[in-house]
Amino acid sequence: MSSKKTIHLVITEQSTAQLRAKQSVRTTFRLPEKSIQAISILARQLGIRQKSIFDHLMQELDAADKSIQNEERNTEPRVPKTFVISKGTLDYLEQISRRYSIPRDILMEHAINRILPLLDEEKHKHSKRKKVLEQLNALSKESLSALNQSMGELGEDDPVNIELHKMVRNIENSRRAVEQYLERNEKIEKF
Repeated sequence: MSSKKTIHLVITEQSTAQLRAKQSVRTTFRLPEKSIQAISILARQLGIRQKSIFDHLMQELDAADKSIQNEERNTEPRVPKTFVISKGTLDYLEQISRRYSIPRDILMEHAINRILPLLDEEKHKHSKRKKVLEQLNALSKESLSALNQSMGELGEDDPVNIELHKMVRNIENSRRAVEQYLERNEKIEKF
């Protein structure tokens, strides 16, 4: 006896609209170079897509906040940069832009500027991570030295050396992983 399961799919206008809002679209903003770098660095540091960051930033954007309108405009040169964002985020951004007569580029720059403290925090953590790597480098050398000494005294097949070898390998793997993470995220040092 075979049991067949039926999937019942209901497509409503609301579910279709929600799916359309999540669609990716490409759009270009004219932003200061620092804003472009900030979004790129944060996405890399957090390991998430820029699109997800933009979605979050727009959810948090309070365009009624008069500080946007009264904010001193950045005089840095603006460069065009195309981003992938969700259609819902773009629609919301354009709606706010029209309602408050604020250019979308200014709204996007304001939203990105709100992540700068988070980048400062990540930069601080990055310097602490570098100190941890220094400690791991020292630990790796010490554990290798201990293994070499023990192998000379006890022999390669000794159970203690087998365990020491596993420990040295684990420390080295972790050290390399931390080193690679820091190398991938070194751009934050210059931010």
